[in-house]
Amino acid sequence: MKLKRFLILFFLMILSLKNFATHIVGGEIYYDNLGGNNYRITLKVYRDCFTGLAPYDNPACVFIFNSAGSFIDSLEMPFPGSVQLPVTINNPCFTPPTNICVEEAIYQATVHLPNIPGGYNLTYQRCCRNGTILNLVLPGNVGSTYMAHIPDNTIAPGNSSPRFTNFPPIFLCSGVPLYFDHSATDPDGDSLYYELCDPYTGLDPSCPQLGAAGVAAGCAGIGSPPPYAFVPWLAPYNATYPMSSSPAIAINPVTGLMTGTPNMIGQWVVGVCVSEYRGGVLIDFNKRDFQFNVVNCPGLPVASIPLQTTFCFGYNVNFTQSSINAFTYHWDFGDPTTTLDTSNVIAPTWTYSDSGTYVVTLIINPGTMCADTNSNTFYIYPLLDPNFSPPPGECIYENSYSFIGAGDYMGNGTFAWNFGSHATPTTSNIVNPTNIVYDSAGIYPVTFTVSENGCTESYTANVEVYPKPVAAYTLGSAISCNLQPVQFLDGSTVGGPFSYNWSFGDGGTSTEQNPDHMYPSIGTYSSSLIITSAHGCKDTFSLPSPVAVFPSPIAGVDATPRDTSIFYPDVTAFDLRL
Repeated sequence: MKLKRFLILFFLMILSLKNFATHIVGGEIYYDNLGGNNYRITLKVYRDCFTGLAPYDNPACVFIFNSAGSFIDSLEMPFPGSVQLPVTINNPCFTPPTNICVEEAIYQATVHLPNIPGGYNLTYQRCCRNGTILNLVLPGNVGSTYMAHIPDNTIAPGNSSPRFTNFPPIFLCSGVPLYFDHSATDPDGDSLYYELCDPYTGLDPSCPQLGAAGVAAGCAGIGSPPPYAFVPWLAPYNATYPMSSSPAIAINPVTGLMTGTPNMIGQWVVGVCVSEYRGGVLIDFNKRDFQFNVVNCPGLPVASIPLQTTFCFGYNVNFTQSSINAFTYHWDFGDPTTTLDTSNVIAPTWTYSDSGTYVVTLIINPGTMCADTNSNTFYIYPLLDPNFSPPPGECIYENSYSFIGAGDYMGNGTFAWNFGSHATPTTSNIVNPTNIVYDSAGIYPVTFTVSENGCTESYTANVEVYPKPVAAYTLGSAISCNLQPVQFLDGSTVGGPFSYNWSFGDGGTSTEQNPDHMYPSIGTYSSSLIITSAHGCKDTFSLPSPVAVFPSPIAGVDATPRDTSIFYPDVTAFDLRL
């Protein structure tokens, strides 16, 4: 009969151990130095009280090893009772689900540990985590290990370890930013450094518990010493990217502020380490892991100020918002020069008195349980709007351009001119460049760029280089007689219409396009033509041979007798001469 009762109790114990394989939510272990080599050990264990059917360990066994891994002692900590944590979520406007609850048990005991070289390692191991966790391989078979290191007194005399202040929210809304203070305190005032880290794995379902209960189930009574393996992450997740989120979950190394926006519904294991330094030397770290439950939160109000994308636009700012489920608004523009820098309209405008950095805050549904707040930093700079007036066009054969940078800018940045490949020089980095010469006629874009206060703006305008006209002309006749008109025929090309300035070589001039000129006396005359285009560009042409002017012919009769009697005996012969 006694054997039968023993077997029943034995199998009930085994069944309870296997049920425990679904309840670990997280935990941590830390210590306080009480003086005289006495330490108060604190073990916090968090249990899923919705699906975790097995009770807490009673007692919970913390094993003590030296730095070489040799077993020193075991500390049996009686079960102190547990409390259900408030069901929290990262937005008070949403009622959390009721299908998840978390209990906390805080075990404590005092132990005397004489100082030894290398110090001590305290460990607590258990199985297992919830099988519904998304970022681990076979999560239902993955246990937990919590460890603390008591350093040698020669390294950190009288040291107490850091401990985390707050437990993270049990629920997170998908798509809602997380801002959680995951900081810790240290009784010694040591410097603390925070980071995401790999949680330790622990026991498995075959032997989920150590100590007397483990021995009763045919398992080891004493755990193994460190080092311990990390949990098996399911790709693409890892210690620094432990859950689906955008932006990714991160922790500020100095403040411990945890941020990120989860974007996939489910359960996720996250590990956070806080390391303590004294005089720049690492003393110990506290590794805590916990479980985030990401849920859908329809209708949740979310305040949102879009990130600043336009800079150097002046002091007058038009603000916009992209909040969700917002009904009323309260803006604070962060202007320290006045207390009137607020507005309650959807898209307000504010004019700052000076450039600077301002934190703008938007509260939606203020004064209600559904309020939400968002803040963004705005960088206000004077308007950056460079320009210039293109210089007047010049003729190609004597061009030299000067440019004057103008527009709105402070002048504390850099300048860049681009004149194009036909210019010499092609670029300049001074605000008012001079003596820019173009090698051919045409219309060329010139760009003036100003960069200052992290902003860059450009302005482009055209400069025109006028072509050189080509003067040419011909004569109606290459030979002329005095007092007979000579016709000059314009043959000029390129860049017309033109104005004309003829010089006929005898003091005579004309401004007609195709003039006639009468030379009063015989001789040779060198003529020329100067043409001027509408843009003032000139060219001169002279005939390679001068104009030849001959005497005009005179008609007359020479009555010279000739012997014509042979044919016409009665006719007197006359000579016609010109």
